Amino acid sequence: MAISSSLYSGISGLNTNGNAMAVIGNNIANTNTIGFKSSRAVFSDLLSASINGSGGASQVGRGTGLSSVDNIFGQGTFESTESNTDMAIEGNGMFVLREPSNTTNYYSRAGAFRFNGDGYLVNPEGFRVQGKEFDANGNLSAGDPTDVQVNINTGIPASMTANMTLSTNLDANSAAVSATERINGVSIPSAAVLAGATVTATLTVDDDGGTPYAAADLSGDIGGYAVGTLTRIDSTTYTVDFTVAVDTADPSTLTPNASIMTDTFSVDDPASYNYASSTTVYDSLGNTHMLTTYFTKVADNTWDYNIVDENNNTVASSGGTPLTYDTGGEQTGGGTITVSGLNWGGGTTVQDIALSLDTTQYANESQVLSQDQDGYGAGNLMKISIDETGTVTANYSNGERIKVSQIVLAKFANFNGLTKQGQNLFSATDAAGPPRTGIPGPELGNLFTNALEQSTVDLAAEFVKMITTQRGFQANSRVITTTDEMLGELINLKR
Repeated sequence: MAISSSLYSGISGLNTNGNAMAVIGNNIANTNTIGFKSSRAVFSDLLSASINGSGGASQVGRGTGLSSVDNIFGQGTFESTESNTDMAIEGNGMFVLREPSNTTNYYSRAGAFRFNGDGYLVNPEGFRVQGKEFDANGNLSAGDPTDVQVNINTGIPASMTANMTLSTNLDANSAAVSATERINGVSIPSAAVLAGATVTATLTVDDDGGTPYAAADLSGDIGGYAVGTLTRIDSTTYTVDFTVAVDTADPSTLTPNASIMTDTFSVDDPASYNYASSTTVYDSLGNTHMLTTYFTKVADNTWDYNIVDENNNTVASSGGTPLTYDTGGEQTGGGTITVSGLNWGGGTTVQDIALSLDTTQYANESQVLSQDQDGYGAGNLMKISIDETGTVTANYSNGERIKVSQIVLAKFANFNGLTKQGQNLFSATDAAGPPRTGIPGPELGNLFTNALEQSTVDLAAEFVKMITTQRGFQANSRVITTTDEMLGELINLKR
């Protein structure tokens, strides 16, 4: 009889609305749960029975059932926090996490992370955040994501300088430096201007076992110049005065000059270069040393350079490959050299440095635009930072910032196919489809640090649903009591 079927329709309504109330209660309970996505109960009618009436065949429903409980993966609002390891996602992506010693991936929108005692980035339950590692050259690896970990218990060892780059503008209006004639690095005044001038130089000579030289004995050692005052410093070193002579046929030439060195650069002669720039480099033990680059303009659009160490020893020079420039001031040649065989002593490794001079020649004062070298001393970990690209960077006391890992995100074709695992975690299923995993960006979502995504539960909407669900439950219970009264009337017919 149709009257009895209404009992079962009422029971189905009670069950379905009871489940709906459980969904609403769970939503309200998670109002303040970080990254929580609210759910909704979806009802569907049950199979209908066919009946025949005067108007033909018709159908009568048999109640309602729970079709599904959908997770609403909407965007939650952000809450600002004071922790740099707190992160929120704007977009569809989810954090990827793993349990220690387990290769199963879990997914979450809750970004309340911290570093544990072993340096792993974990959520409150200890699941490790996944990311892609950086190699020693700061390049992102192409391998699978791994646990994000920073070595927090040790510092970094010293790394000696292997590459150095110097970006400099050289003043195009600088005057070219003429070649200077010297004896043991001492400049001889221009003969054209100072003919007959007296120059003092220090010469190291062999005095044949300690017998002092006379002035006449040294005349050959300085190219035949007329020697004046001779002062003996020790058994092999003398200070000598000599007189500049002038070749009347060519007043610009010093004669005789057979033993006189001609060059354009001397550390001790500021007139032999136009500009100098110093760079600090590191040896294998992390000690600092100074290399100074001296620039000398030798002709229009042509500059020589010399690299001098902290002991004023020239360790490299442009040689036959000077810096050259076009008429627009752009560098066209030179600038790449290897400073070889640097031996700082003290148990350090003999060092080679690849030097790159990236220069311009504009009509502006000579100045260093930037300089860079890849060495550093030993350092201790000071702090760990995470930027909005998800890059985890270790900051050390020596000023070095080492990229460790970049956090990855994942998305699914069907988020409703994910299974809730509790603790703000989801697991993948065949219904969700394979995850698309990669670094943060427009496709997977953007990261915001010092922020957490709040629950998407709307309390006002949940209370409205609670009222309608309660009324639905009451109405279905009324169906059962009314049907019971009708059955009672039917039973009383025989009285």
